[in-house]
Amino acid sequence: MCWGVPGVLIDMEPEKGIARVDFGDGVPREVLIGITGERLERGSLVIVHAGVIISTIDEKGLVETYSLLSDLMREAGEQEDEGMRSYYDYLLRLSRQLRGGDSS
Repeated sequence: MCWGVPGVLIDMEPEKGIARVDFGDGVPREVLIGITGERLERGSLVIVHAGVIISTIDEKGLVETYSLLSDLMREAGEQEDEGMRSYYDYLLRLSRQLRGGDSS
């Protein structure tokens, strides 16, 4: 089992196989591009495991992931984590902004 972390692609150097991804803290980190046949562009929502982009995810998928995690927390008797909500909101805003869409 792997743990994939969502982030936003800030920029990339495909000829070198590297990209920089923001994981929600405003600090771009260098990762390897490990997928082919998928269109990556500035603002793409990506899933990273062990420093490698392993897939892309659309906005709907990101929202569904957040909803699933929130449901699991409630079922476990935990309160919804405001930090987690802020993290997912930040990723959506940044992705839209970088793609030239509405950032609200």
